Amino acid sequence: MTVICSHSRLEHLTGARAKTKSSCSKKFKKATMNLKNKIKSYFYTIEIKNSRDQLQEDFGVHPPAPLLKSENNIQFELIKYQGLIGRSIIFIKDFKSEINKSRIELNEQPNLNVNQRIHNFFTFTQKSSQNNPLKMVLSFLGLLVALPLVIILAPLIIMYVVFILLRLYLKVIRSDSQTGGYFDASSKNCNRIFINAKKKKTAADLHVHISHEHIHLLQFKSQNYNEPGLNRALFLPPEYRNDQRFLYLMDRREIEARLHESVLSYFKYAKELPTTTVGFIELLIGDEKFGEKIYLIAREIGIEIDINKLIHYQTRGSQSTSTEIALLIYVMHRNNVEFAQQFLLEVLPVMYENLLSYYGDQETSKAFQSEILRPNAYDIYFGKA
Repeated sequence: MTVICSHSRLEHLTGARAKTKSSCSKKFKKATMNLKNKIKSYFYTIEIKNSRDQLQEDFGVHPPAPLLKSENNIQFELIKYQGLIGRSIIFIKDFKSEINKSRIELNEQPNLNVNQRIHNFFTFTQKSSQNNPLKMVLSFLGLLVALPLVIILAPLIIMYVVFILLRLYLKVIRSDSQTGGYFDASSKNCNRIFINAKKKKTAADLHVHISHEHIHLLQFKSQNYNEPGLNRALFLPPEYRNDQRFLYLMDRREIEARLHESVLSYFKYAKELPTTTVGFIELLIGDEKFGEKIYLIAREIGIEIDINKLIHYQTRGSQSTSTEIALLIYVMHRNNVEFAQQFLLEVLPVMYENLLSYYGDQETSKAFQSEILRPNAYDIYFGKA
């Protein structure tokens, strides 16, 4: 009886230890997983968003008055990364994903070992050559020639592939770790916005850049992306026409994305977007960065503006996008007053019309378009919308 009790106790203790060990193992795995997720989330995060939610964040409401519709609702991935390390992790993750896709597309069998694959190769060769002995002999001779060649060239091929991958890695990582962010229009899955959170000084800077890249996504989806403006340099003085910074700022896509920041900032004060060209010019004059220059150009043209009814506003972020538009207008006006007037009356209103379309209300966009005489300077210098 004593022996039975001892044996029972031993089993009980062994079982309790096993349960404790299993419980500790589970806790350790859970803690390890939580730590891994925390480290990963520090270097990069992926958030699934859609255009309506993003525009609501921009304006506070969506659609912003007086727009009645919101036809655009594109889903996209917002990927925030921390500098070089975060972008490197995403690069490796994307590379592994592409490798897996390629394996599926090529109908490979990743679970088979080398011997099984060689066996399958010979089985396939035998079946395909049953009715053709000559083909079998030629296949065998071809294999005898090919195998030594592959063995000799394998190190060179591997070195070349490593070199290409390293070059691609350095090109992508260096540029992406230094830039503030970008919309990836080159990938198969183009609904991706990358933001380098390490480059953002404030939360407002982060929101500005997300809004900016989201406009690029809407431009791309509207098939209005590959028109930067082939003749746009003619707006600039001769000494700036080969300046890459000014050519970048004069890109239609970049002006529209920066104009969006002025539009949403104006809306937060006015609670309503303009639907006439005069109302739009008043919106521009209200911007504290470039409004005064716009007002002077409007007076030169003969547009009557009631300054007492103007709504003044500031755009978000530590580096205001309005400053860059102000720089463009100043340079244009200094170079050619007529160009500056055309930019105000004929170019910026068409870009605002494009923005109304991106916001999702095509009817309001077309109604605004009816106020603009086309073709005009926009079509000459920036291409047709």
